Amino acid sequence: MGRRSARGPHAPTTRSVRARALLSLGMVLGLGAVGTLAAWTDVTTATATFSAGDVDINVNGSETGAVVFSSAAMKPGDVLVAPVRINNTGDLSVTYRMATAVTGTGLGAGLAVEIRSSATTCQNVTSSGGVVVSTGSTTLTNALIINSRPLAATAPSNTETLCFKVSLPADAPDSYQGKTAETTFTFTAENT
Repeated sequence: MGRRSARGPHAPTTRSVRARALLSLGMVLGLGAVGTLAAWTDVTTATATFSAGDVDINVNGSETGAVVFSSAAMKPGDVLVAPVRINNTGDLSVTYRMATAVTGTGLGAGLAVEIRSSATTCQNVTSSGGVVVSTGSTTLTNALIINSRPLAATAPSNTETLCFKVSLPADAPDSYQGKTAETTFTFTAENT
Protein backbone atom coordinates (compact mmCIF):
# COMPACT_ATOMS: atom_id res chain seq x y z
CA MET A 1 0.00 0.00 0.00
CA GLY A 2 1.19 3.35 -0.78
CA ARG A 3 1.98 6.02 1.62
CA ARG A 4 -0.69 8.43 2.41
CA SER A 5 -0.15 12.00 3.08
CA ALA A 6 -1.01 13.15 6.54
CA ARG A 7 -2.50 16.32 5.20
CA GLY A 8 -5.37 14.83 3.32
CA PRO A 9 -6.49 15.42 -0.25
CA HIS A 10 -7.44 19.03 0.26
CA ALA A 11 -4.78 20.12 2.65
CA PRO A 12 -2.84 23.22 1.59
CA THR A 13 0.72 22.91 0.50
CA THR A 14 3.46 25.14 1.77
CA ARG A 15 3.63 26.89 -1.53
CA SER A 16 -0.09 27.75 -1.60
CA VAL A 17 0.06 29.01 2.00
CA ARG A 18 2.89 31.37 1.07
CA ALA A 19 1.03 32.60 -2.01
CA ARG A 20 -2.07 33.29 0.04
CA ALA A 21 -0.04 35.13 2.66
CA LEU A 22 1.59 37.31 -0.02
CA LEU A 23 -1.78 38.07 -1.61
CA SER A 24 -3.26 38.99 1.76
CA LEU A 25 -0.29 41.23 2.52
CA GLY A 26 -0.69 42.90 -0.90
CA MET A 27 -4.36 43.59 -0.19
CA VAL A 28 -3.55 45.12 3.18
CA LEU A 29 -0.80 47.28 1.68
CA GLY A 30 -3.07 48.22 -1.25
CA LEU A 31 -5.83 49.34 1.06
CA GLY A 32 -3.32 51.35 3.04
CA ALA A 33 -2.03 53.02 -0.15
CA VAL A 34 -5.56 53.96 -1.22
CA GLY A 35 -6.17 55.46 2.19
CA THR A 36 -3.11 57.69 1.94
CA LEU A 37 -4.17 59.23 -1.43
CA ALA A 38 -6.90 61.39 0.16
CA ALA A 39 -6.12 65.14 0.14
CA TRP A 40 -7.96 68.40 0.78
CA THR A 41 -8.92 70.42 -2.31
CA ASP A 42 -10.05 73.94 -3.15
CA VAL A 43 -11.61 75.45 -6.26
CA THR A 44 -11.77 79.11 -7.25
CA THR A 45 -12.98 80.98 -10.32
CA ALA A 46 -12.12 84.23 -12.08
CA THR A 47 -14.12 86.34 -14.52
CA ALA A 48 -13.19 88.85 -17.20
CA THR A 49 -15.19 91.68 -18.76
CA PHE A 50 -14.42 93.16 -22.16
CA SER A 51 -15.66 96.36 -23.75
CA ALA A 52 -14.73 98.09 -26.97
CA GLY A 53 -13.24 101.58 -26.85
CA ASP A 54 -14.69 104.45 -28.81
CA VAL A 55 -13.36 107.17 -31.07
CA ASP A 56 -15.03 110.53 -30.52
CA ILE A 57 -13.76 114.02 -31.30
CA ASN A 58 -15.44 117.41 -31.22
CA VAL A 59 -14.70 120.94 -32.39
CA ASN A 60 -14.99 123.78 -29.87
CA GLY A 61 -17.06 121.48 -27.65
CA SER A 62 -19.63 120.64 -30.33
CA GLU A 63 -20.16 117.28 -32.03
CA THR A 64 -21.49 118.73 -35.29
CA GLY A 65 -22.14 122.11 -36.83
CA ALA A 66 -19.74 124.16 -34.72
CA VAL A 67 -19.39 127.67 -36.11
CA VAL A 68 -15.65 128.26 -36.10
CA PHE A 69 -15.75 131.88 -37.20
CA SER A 70 -17.40 134.08 -39.78
CA SER A 71 -17.11 137.57 -41.17
CA ALA A 72 -19.46 139.65 -43.26
CA ALA A 73 -18.57 142.53 -45.55
CA MET A 74 -14.85 141.77 -45.75
CA LYS A 75 -12.70 144.26 -47.64
CA PRO A 76 -9.13 144.07 -48.97
CA GLY A 77 -6.65 143.90 -46.08
CA ASP A 78 -9.11 142.36 -43.55
CA VAL A 79 -7.71 139.59 -41.35
CA LEU A 80 -9.71 137.24 -39.17
CA VAL A 81 -7.97 135.09 -36.52
CA ALA A 82 -9.77 132.48 -34.41
CA PRO A 83 -8.72 129.57 -32.19
CA VAL A 84 -10.33 126.21 -32.96
CA ARG A 85 -10.09 123.55 -30.27
CA ILE A 86 -10.04 119.89 -31.38
CA ASN A 87 -10.81 117.59 -28.46
CA ASN A 88 -10.60 113.79 -28.18
CA THR A 89 -13.53 112.85 -25.93
CA GLY A 90 -13.29 109.12 -26.65
CA ASP A 91 -11.24 106.62 -24.70
CA LEU A 92 -8.79 105.67 -27.48
CA SER A 93 -5.82 107.66 -28.74
CA VAL A 94 -6.40 108.93 -32.29
CA THR A 95 -4.87 110.74 -35.19
CA TYR A 96 -7.08 113.20 -36.99
CA ARG A 97 -7.05 114.98 -40.30
CA MET A 98 -9.01 117.87 -41.74
CA ALA A 99 -10.32 118.57 -45.23
CA THR A 100 -12.32 121.52 -46.53
CA ALA A 101 -15.23 121.86 -48.88
CA VAL A 102 -16.03 125.36 -50.17
CA THR A 103 -19.28 126.52 -51.70
CA GLY A 104 -20.43 130.02 -52.53
CA THR A 105 -19.79 132.35 -55.43
CA GLY A 106 -16.00 132.35 -55.62
CA LEU A 107 -14.56 134.27 -52.66
CA GLY A 108 -12.81 131.10 -51.35
CA ALA A 109 -10.18 131.34 -54.08
CA GLY A 110 -9.28 134.85 -52.91
CA LEU A 111 -9.04 134.19 -49.15
CA ALA A 112 -5.54 133.39 -47.87
CA VAL A 113 -5.49 130.81 -45.07
CA GLU A 114 -2.90 129.68 -42.56
CA ILE A 115 -3.43 127.19 -39.73
CA ARG A 116 -0.97 126.94 -36.83
CA SER A 117 -0.70 124.53 -33.93
CA SER A 118 0.54 125.77 -30.55
CA ALA A 119 0.46 129.40 -31.68
CA THR A 120 1.84 131.80 -29.11
CA THR A 121 -0.57 134.49 -30.32
CA CYS A 122 -4.02 133.78 -31.75
CA GLN A 123 -6.23 136.83 -31.32
CA ASN A 124 -7.47 139.95 -33.06
CA VAL A 125 -5.53 139.96 -36.35
CA THR A 126 -2.36 138.20 -35.16
CA SER A 127 -1.38 134.58 -35.50
CA SER A 128 2.23 133.81 -34.63
CA GLY A 129 4.50 131.17 -33.15
CA GLY A 130 3.88 127.47 -33.12
CA VAL A 131 3.98 125.38 -36.28
CA VAL A 132 2.11 125.82 -39.55
CA VAL A 133 0.14 122.58 -40.02
CA SER A 134 -1.99 123.36 -43.07
CA THR A 135 -0.74 121.94 -46.34
CA GLY A 136 -1.80 122.22 -49.93
CA SER A 137 -3.38 125.42 -51.12
CA THR A 138 -2.83 128.67 -49.22
CA THR A 139 -6.33 129.76 -50.21
CA LEU A 140 -9.61 128.57 -48.83
CA THR A 141 -10.21 125.82 -51.38
CA ASN A 142 -10.77 122.09 -51.37
CA ALA A 143 -6.98 121.61 -51.38
CA LEU A 144 -6.59 122.99 -47.84
CA ILE A 145 -5.86 119.98 -45.59
CA ILE A 146 -4.30 118.91 -42.32
CA ASN A 147 -2.79 115.42 -42.07
CA SER A 148 -2.17 113.04 -39.15
CA ARG A 149 -2.36 115.14 -36.00
CA PRO A 150 -2.17 112.98 -32.83
CA LEU A 151 -4.57 113.30 -29.90
CA ALA A 152 -4.12 111.12 -26.83
CA ALA A 153 -7.04 109.70 -24.88
CA THR A 154 -6.05 111.51 -21.68
CA ALA A 155 -5.61 115.15 -20.71
CA PRO A 156 -3.80 117.35 -21.43
CA SER A 157 -2.70 115.65 -24.66
CA ASN A 158 -6.30 114.99 -25.74
CA THR A 159 -6.80 118.58 -26.95
CA GLU A 160 -5.11 120.62 -29.65
CA THR A 161 -5.87 124.25 -30.32
CA LEU A 162 -5.41 125.32 -33.91
CA CYS A 163 -5.12 128.97 -34.84
CA PHE A 164 -6.97 129.77 -38.08
CA LYS A 165 -5.96 132.95 -39.88
CA VAL A 166 -8.09 133.95 -42.88
CA SER A 167 -7.36 137.14 -44.78
CA LEU A 168 -8.46 138.96 -47.90
CA PRO A 169 -5.18 140.32 -49.29
CA ALA A 170 -4.81 144.06 -49.66
CA ASP A 171 -4.33 143.63 -53.41
CA ALA A 172 -7.53 141.55 -53.91
CA PRO A 173 -9.07 142.41 -57.30
CA ASP A 174 -12.48 144.06 -57.71
CA SER A 175 -13.82 140.76 -59.04
CA TYR A 176 -14.19 139.49 -55.42
CA GLN A 177 -16.70 142.24 -54.53
CA GLY A 178 -20.01 140.78 -53.38
CA LYS A 179 -18.67 137.20 -53.58
CA THR A 180 -19.22 134.61 -50.81
CA ALA A 181 -17.50 131.54 -49.47
CA GLU A 182 -19.06 129.01 -47.16
CA THR A 183 -16.62 126.44 -45.89
CA THR A 184 -17.17 123.10 -44.19
CA PHE A 185 -14.18 121.84 -42.23
CA THR A 186 -14.41 118.06 -41.87
CA PHE A 187 -12.34 116.52 -39.10
CA THR A 188 -11.90 112.75 -39.29
CA ALA A 189 -10.28 110.72 -36.49
CA GLU A 190 -9.20 107.11 -36.32
CA ASN A 191 -7.70 105.19 -33.44
CA THR A 192 -3.96 104.57 -33.35
